[in-house]
Amino acid sequence: MANFNFESKKLCFIAIGSYKAREKSVLDFQRDLEPELRRTKEEILATPIAPDVDTEAYIVWAKNEGMEPEKHPIDLRKLDTKPYNKNKPLADRRIMHYFRSHDKLTTNPNMHVAALLYTSDRNSLFTILNIQDEPYYIRGIASIDHSFVLHDMDPKVDEEWLTMETYTDRAVDGRGLYKGRMYDADHKLVCSFMQDGVVRVGRPSKL
Repeated sequence: MANFNFESKKLCFIAIGSYKAREKSVLDFQRDLEPELRRTKEEILATPIAPDVDTEAYIVWAKNEGMEPEKHPIDLRKLDTKPYNKNKPLADRRIMHYFRSHDKLTTNPNMHVAALLYTSDRNSLFTILNIQDEPYYIRGIASIDHSFVLHDMDPKVDEEWLTMETYTDRAVDGRGLYKGRMYDADHKLVCSFMQDGVVRVGRPSKL
């Protein structure tokens, strides 16, 4: 790696993968989703579609311009968690999304895993901004690395609604750590993920 040219225009990303097979184990536990953050199918359908760029400044601008949300392969709905987050320390706050595929996917589990990966990375680092009490102005935001761990070998993204819970433990020195978990319709933990990124902000913007 000492002579690797990091300025190469052909490099898109570097991935490290691990593979597993089903096996029986006496170990079987998970962190449950708080009942206060669970929603029924009817409640999810009444939840607004997530913005294309999840910042207050963009949302206000898009509304003023009369812009409609883009068509995404995943129907992603965002819950207003301000009442839940009120008076909580920043590291205990949550951003909640509910999602499923618009279309029927193949039975190949890799397609469903790809959908989970896509959803985990969409608007990911904005979680660090959206738990704040002030609408900070974004000067720069970029992912450095993204780790994804699959717990369920047969995720189904095109059947029932899944729940995505995201949060952050720490932000400092222009960097932020974004974490998340996804649960299926039966509240079984399907996957966990974590992303380190650059998050440069200015003073709160005037909307």
